[in-house]
Formats: sequence, structure tokens, C-alpha cells
Amino acid sequence: QRHVNPLTDRAVDELPTTERQNRSAGQATAACLTDSLQESATTVRTEHCLALTEKLIGMLTQEEERPPQPPHQTQSLETLLAQPLPVWKRTLDIAGATLGLILLSPLFATVAVCIKLTSAGPVLFCQRRSGRGGIPFTMYKFRSMVADAEQQKQQLLKDNEQDGPAFKMETDPRITTIGHIIRRTSIDELPQLWNVLRGEMSLVGPRPLPCAETEACEAWQKRRLDVTPGLTCIWQVQDRRTKIPFADWARMDIRYIGSRTLRNDVSLVLKTFRSIFGRKGS
Repeated sequence: QRHVNPLTDRAVDELPTTERQNRSAGQATAACLTDSLQESATTVRTEHCLALTEKLIGMLTQEEERPPQPPHQTQSLETLLAQPLPVWKRTLDIAGATLGLILLSPLFATVAVCIKLTSAGPVLFCQRRSGRGGIPFTMYKFRSMVADAEQQKQQLLKDNEQDGPAFKMETDPRITTIGHIIRRTSIDELPQLWNVLRGEMSLVGPRPLPCAETEACEAWQKRRLDVTPGLTCIWQVQDRRTKIPFADWARMDIRYIGSRTLRNDVSLVLKTFRSIFGRKGS
């Protein structure tokens, strides 16, 4: 006969009816708890997946709504080859331009009044020119021509006395009465001292051409853009400048670029004064 432990080893079929019912109820409860835990785990996993899905959708939506990035801008060859302005040259420019603007302010006021009294239009002529590296800037001059000079230029291109892309006429019909005086003495160029002070120009350097004329230059002639343009340079101190071919003009500028020194700059400034007072300039 099998020995039965009254506490643990008693067979199920030998348990009293009440105890068997309690055992069955406990198993049923355990089964319900197991099912409940499995359902909870499934719910948690489902909610986690939904949260991840919503987060992913949100990231994709933000990516789609992000404003388009501007395309990478490539720099021109002229900009890449541009040479920085030496410290000594910038120091000379600031000192010279500041002193010039202060000392010449009475002359500026006189010229402005004369321009307003003798012709209709603004006192200053503003034009976009090609600066260092080909970057355009606004250059200032005292207006020496009629107000619609740029519109009349197209009709005068056939009378251009300068070869190449530049336009020059010794007897330009667009020049006003006061314009003849200020051009002959180069007073019309003095407002460019403000460009010098701003760092857009230098006292000495290749003269900046209008942007359209720069675009018409040959590739080697665009080496003029390697440095900051200036008020005067080698070409400006030559006699009968319009008779000098544009290619030689460009070669003079390139020669200057290769020999920029304080001594050469001071020498060119002095030659410019001699040229103006000798009536070779303007």
C-alpha cells in the first residue's frame, strides 16, 4: 500500500471535494493571471511599436518639410586667384582717403553746387564696377555727363576711340560744361576716396571697368582682377591714353601687380599729380 503524505504527496483524486475545488480555482486563477500578463505585454509592445512608428513618421515629415538648402556656390577663377591687400597698402589707403576727404570737403561742396546749377540730374554718378576677384561694387564719381549718358552710349559705340572692351572718347558729346573742367583735372574721380575708405578700392591699382566691359575681356586680361582696383595706375599717367591699345593697358596693370611696393605706389601718386597739372590726365 502506497504511503500518502497528508500535506504534499496526497493524490489529487484522494483529496476531499472542497480541497480539489480550491486547487482547481487556484489553477484557473493562475491561468487567468498568465493570460492577463501576456495580454499586457502584447499591449505594451504594440503601444511601443506605435510610438516608434509615429516618431519615424514625424522625422520623415520634418525631413520633407525642411526648406531646400541652397545649392553649393562655386567661386570663379578670378575670386580664387585674388590677392589680399597688404597691410602697408591698406594703412596708406585709410590715411590718404581720410585726409583727402577732410581736406577736400570744401571742394566737394563747391563742385556739387556747380553740377546742380549747370545741368539736370544727380550730383553723383554711381555705376557697378568689377572689383577684386571680379566681385561687383558701386563706384562713385561726380557726374560729368548728361543724366541719360548711359542710354546715349549705345549710339556712340561706333565712335569709340579705345580698342578692346573699354569705351573712351576724347571729345565725348555727353560731357557737360562743368564736366569738361572736372574731368580735365580728374576732380570727378575724387568721390572714389569713399570707395577707398570702404576697402572697395585702393589709392593705386588697376582702374575698375564696368562689369559688362570686364566680361568682354580675354582670360589673360582678367588678371587685372587679382588685386584691389585703384584710383590711378601706370596707364593713367601716360600721355594720349586712348591711343594705347587695350592689350598694352592690361599688360601695364599686370606689370604693376607683379611689383606692388610702397615706393612704386608713392611714385605713381606723384606722377598722377604731375599728369593732372600737366593736363595729360583725366
